[in-house]
Amino acid sequence: MSRYGAPRILRAVRAQDVHVGKHRIARVMRTEGLRARVPQAFVCTTDSRHADPIAQNLLARRFAITDHPVSNRAWVGDMTYIPTRSGWLYLAVLIDLASWLVIGWATSASMATALPLRALQQAVARRPPSAGLLQHTFKSGQHASAEYLTALAQQQVRQSMSRKGDCRDNAVAESSLRRSNTNSSRTPCCIRITTPRWP
Repeated sequence: MSRYGAPRILRAVRAQDVHVGKHRIARVMRTEGLRARVPQAFVCTTDSRHADPIAQNLLARRFAITDHPVSNRAWVGDMTYIPTRSGWLYLAVLIDLASWLVIGWATSASMATALPLRALQQAVARRPPSAGLLQHTFKSGQHASAEYLTALAQQQVRQSMSRKGDCRDNAVAESSLRRSNTNSSRTPCCIRITTPRWP
């Protein structure tokens, strides 16, 4: 009933033969600081309809820490949106599969290429990558852009991308961002990212 407002609560209690008025329910809800939760609009953060080159899926769902015993050999990245009182806030992260630590992140009011690029720059500054490091993301236009590819080439990073419409190809980043989005929706005035662990 977390999404219920006074009209739906009224229907629910009357179905149980409880006689109460809608205005009383509304007054009690105001007194207790309760209000209906409005479903959040869906925001697409992965637009694969672009003409930029798409990398092969080189990671092939090898997400286990045992598959990556050494740091800076495989990173996964993703973007999500967070509802705030002043509008959507977009978040990009990069996670090292050797530890499942977030090593680079950035936020912005825009989903332009600059967002994941800043996350990449932060990750590179914190963990200078080894030559041949594999970075896996969704096949978004931001990650396939010439600017982003140039940044990867400068660091000798190989690119890997998920297949279209298969979230399991990027399960680590997808699940961690889903949890952060769920946590933040409960407290829209702040951002709480609880997993993976932060360095």
